This record gives sequence, C-alpha cells and structure tokens, in this order.
Amino acid sequence: MNKIVNLRVLIIGLRGLGGETAKNIILAGPKEVSISDKNICNINDLGANFYLNDNDINKKTREDSCIDKLKELNPYVNVNIYNGSSNKDMIKYNVIIITEIMKLDELYNIDKLCRENKNYFIYALNFGLTGFLFNDFGSERAIFDFNGEKKIVYNIRYIEEKKIVIKLL
Repeated sequence: MNKIVNLRVLIIGLRGLGGETAKNIILAGPKEVSISDKNICNINDLGANFYLNDNDINKKTREDSCIDKLKELNPYVNVNIYNGSSNKDMIKYNVIIITEIMKLDELYNIDKLCRENKNYFIYALNFGLTGFLFNDFGSERAIFDFNGEKKIVYNIRYIEEKKIVIKLL
C-alpha cells in the first residue's frame, strides 16, 4: 500500500479501456492520476465510456467530460487533466499508460524516457473482440515461464449467430 499511495500515474486516452483503467486505478488510491484525451466526444464513445453522456457529444473533450466524475471516485486521490507540452513533462509520473493509437516513434520515445527514469510504461489497445497489452517495467524486471507450458493463441475467424466459432491457426 505504501508504494500505491505514493504513485503518480498518467493515462493517455479515455475511450472505453482508458476510462475503465482510470476508474480502477483511482479506486486503488494512488497519490495522483492525470488524464489526457483532447479528442472531442462523438456518438461512438457513448458505447465505450460510461462517464460520457449525450450532452458531451460534439461539445466537450473526453478529458473534460470525465474529470469531475473521476474525481468523485476517491477524494484522497489528486485527479487532474495533464497539461504537459512535451515528453519531458512526463518524467514526474511513475507509470505512463497509453490506451490510444499513437505513432511508433512517439511510443518509442515515451518508452525510452520511462526506461531512462526507471518509470513504468504500459501500452494497451482494445479493438472490440481483440486487443493487446505491452508492459515495459525496465531491464531489471523479468518474467520467467515457471511451468514451461506452450502458450496457445486463439484467433476468432468468424462469428455465427448465438455462438463463437474458434479455430486454431
């Protein structure tokens, strides 16, 4: 708990995955959570982010629409909108979580900045039924496969009404 209450987290992207991530982290009780998503809310966002409503569509940014509701979750967490102007402004955060599509060179630069400052980098995207997660917690942290079992990847080829057909490739 001592590590969590001193943690500073930056979340970039507030679609469904980013909004849910922000909610869960704020409920855990870190010192600070900063959010960033300058995109204007659109109708598709209503199906993914439960902090948005009809009044936000084509009027407010996702961060402006979510900030007050996120602040209400935990009064002990400093929840704010990130106003940094460059990657160097990200140095103060222990964890940077990106849930939006970004150019690879931007992602590499942010990851490199995190490694140089011994901060954690998480990049996650969700595309409906599929998604991915990339973590970089630095070179001194490694995950080993303790049981040696072969990993299996399941790809969904097609969906039929009322059932999902899974075929291994």
